[in-house]
Order: sequence, then structure tokens, then C-alpha cells
Amino acid sequence: MNTFSFLKKKLFDPPGQVYSKNIEIFRPPPALRHYDRVAVSKAGNTYDINRIFKYTATRPCCHLAVAFCFATVMLLCDRNVTKMCVAIRHRCLYLTGLTYTVIDNPNRDTKFDIVSKALDYMDTDTLLYRDDSTEEFTKIQEQNWDPVLDWFNERFDIEIKSAVGVCGIEIPVEAREAVRRYLLSHNIWTCQGFLFAVEALKSIILPIAAAERKISIQTAVNLSYLETDYQRGHWGNVEWAHDLEKMDHQARFSAAMLYVQLNSSQTIVNVKHKLTG
Repeated sequence: MNTFSFLKKKLFDPPGQVYSKNIEIFRPPPALRHYDRVAVSKAGNTYDINRIFKYTATRPCCHLAVAFCFATVMLLCDRNVTKMCVAIRHRCLYLTGLTYTVIDNPNRDTKFDIVSKALDYMDTDTLLYRDDSTEEFTKIQEQNWDPVLDWFNERFDIEIKSAVGVCGIEIPVEAREAVRRYLLSHNIWTCQGFLFAVEALKSIILPIAAAERKISIQTAVNLSYLETDYQRGHWGNVEWAHDLEKMDHQARFSAAMLYVQLNSSQTIVNVKHKLTG
């Protein structure tokens, strides 16, 4: 056995998945669940996620401490779901992944950098580019996208118009800065959730509309898939491809918007005691 065959057998054969007789692809096995119970404990002004009686750390071994109570509860539920499975698929733990990204900050991004990345999608927003190939689909776009775009313009007191074709749209500086101020008014945890939502739908208008409760999560995903759903209705649907892709984007967007709400909302409870005497 030569050196190439030996390395191929050691690196690719054990975890590989065979697609044909002569082609194999390396796919590392999922991590095994190594805890039975997940709990939360309060430490000062933060909340710690614990596995059994050990602290949970991110991959670079940063302490997993969350500053918001509601976000901690959902992160706890996110990890408790894995108790049903022997293996853990980290790519499906969206809330955990968002928390790891904020704490570890592998790119050393500031809040301004995160907002700038989200604003980059404003020039190529899904709602701003229209297809006029058929009169039927043109009416569908006007009926579904125009109300959201009109609300967005009214919300930020700006004027952004849609365009037909692939020609670039010039976004006014005032419009970009208005949206920037809105995003910068949130903390870095919320901004990271916004960025994840924008990347999921390739739109900055839909996440803001969902965060302001103008549209629901399902409606936002359906609006982003408007053209895809129209083509599926015309040419047919492939369940194992189209449906899975849409459900994955819906799960990502739902987790992102839940992360935004939990890290930007605050609940105050005042208990009034009845006076006796």
C-alpha cells in the first residue's frame, strides 16, 4: 500500500459516505451528547448555563454567560432539545450559535461593524428588484411587496423605490443613515440577531418589519420566497429540495427574530398588596 492509499484509508474511509464505487466524501461524525441535564444559575448580573454541575464554555473556552433572563431560558430550551438525541448537531442549535458568536466574536467585530454588514444587503434587497417577465407575477409582486415597502418608507421617513431588472438601485444616504441609527439603538446581542436574520432572507426590510410586528415570521419567509413559490407552482415542486430549503430558512429566521426580541425586550412586574386593617 502506497502513502496516498494509506492516508486515504485513514482520513476518508471510516467517517466517509460512499456515493459510487470509486468516489467517497469525508463527513465528520456528529458530536455525542455528554450531559444528561442542563440548568441555569444566576451569577451577579448574568446567567450561566450549566451542564450537570460543570460550567458550559464556548469552543475557545469562553464562559457562557448571558445577560438577559428570557434569552437564557430559550438557550436552555435549545440545549434541552438535544437530550432526546444521542448525537448533537451544532448547526441546528441556532440560538446557541448566535450566543457563541457574540461571546467569542471571532472576527473582532464591533457593533458598528455588525450593523454595516447588515446594511450591505440594503443595496440588493429582495423587495427592491422586480421581475416583469409575466404580467401575472408583476401583479403578485405589487400586491405582496409594495405594502411592506410603503410601510418601511413611512416608518423611517425615507423614499426608496423598486426597480425592474438587474440594474443597481441608488440608496439615498439619508435612508441608509436612518436605518443605521435604528439598528445602532440596540445592543450588540440584538444586532447580531438582526444580521443573522438579514443573511437568512437576503433582505433588511423584512427583518425590521417582523421585529416591529408589521408582519409575522411566516409572512416574511413567504415574501422572500415569492418568486420561488411562483416558479414551483408553474414548473412543479421537489419536496426533498424546495421544501427542506424553505423550512431551513424559516427555522433560521425564526431563531434570529426570537433572539432579537428576547435581547431587546424587558418585562417589569409590579405586585400590589392589598392593605388590610
